[in-house]
Amino acid sequence: MGSRFSLDGRVAVITGGGTGIGRGAALVLAEHGADVVLAARRPDPLESTAKEVMALGRRAVAVSTDVTTAEACRRLVDTTMAEFGRLDVLVNCAGGAETKSILKWPDDDFENVLALNFKAVWHLSKAAAKPMMDQGKGAIVNISSGASLLAMPQAAPYGAAKAAVNNLTGSMAAAWAKKGIRVNAIAVGAVRAATLTDDAARYGLDPEAIALSNGLADWANRTKSVTASCSSHPMHRASVRARPCTCMVPPAPPVSESCAQQATYAIHSYSARHDSDHGSRDGVI
Repeated sequence: MGSRFSLDGRVAVITGGGTGIGRGAALVLAEHGADVVLAARRPDPLESTAKEVMALGRRAVAVSTDVTTAEACRRLVDTTMAEFGRLDVLVNCAGGAETKSILKWPDDDFENVLALNFKAVWHLSKAAAKPMMDQGKGAIVNISSGASLLAMPQAAPYGAAKAAVNNLTGSMAAAWAKKGIRVNAIAVGAVRAATLTDDAARYGLDPEAIALSNGLADWANRTKSVTASCSSHPMHRASVRARPCTCMVPPAPPVSESCAQQATYAIHSYSARHDSDHGSRDGVI
């Protein structure tokens, strides 16, 4: 990679950083030179990813926390500043979905899905924006989903929460552009991660079938929709190694299979730019 893709000396905070897309984000950013702070609820996956990052020659701090509360988000930013003295990149990746028909959603489950997929983005972005403003620049990358653009009868709160993330991304981008903060969202498609495999096992299905159906059918009957929905997936398969994350270092080319097939889903990218120069716009910040 050329210098335009270098993140040397930069610090990235990644939520959901122990597994899946979050892990992929940590490795991609570390490969480009960033030190990382990994945040998630489960400590073991965090420590494993931290070791992978350090094997790349970068520093890594693992923080076991619940980013659905404003106080936890403030503490995470405080920890980052105490450890590194700066915060350049925030990747809001923590998320998850449950599947139920709309009338069967308990209120508590509804609130939990909104807290993890939307409120966490709100709280942590606000907390991270303050040191970024003090620095004069920064970047926030919100992991949205193709579900934000589809009718999701079996995961309605999840789709609605991700749609809210899309809108919030644009609002924050417009609000903070003059402060040098870029805010973007990546709406990913199906990713071949542990949650996908778990869903397949639950219903006795092939993980590839679930991935290809891309949320268009009832989870227990996804194999019926594979043929119809394959045509909407550009490479007819789920992302390998959860690495659509190369999109996080724009305008890097699609250097991995994952980015090539996920690029179609990275369709919600909002950027509000001010006329004054806030540093390089070639890379992630």
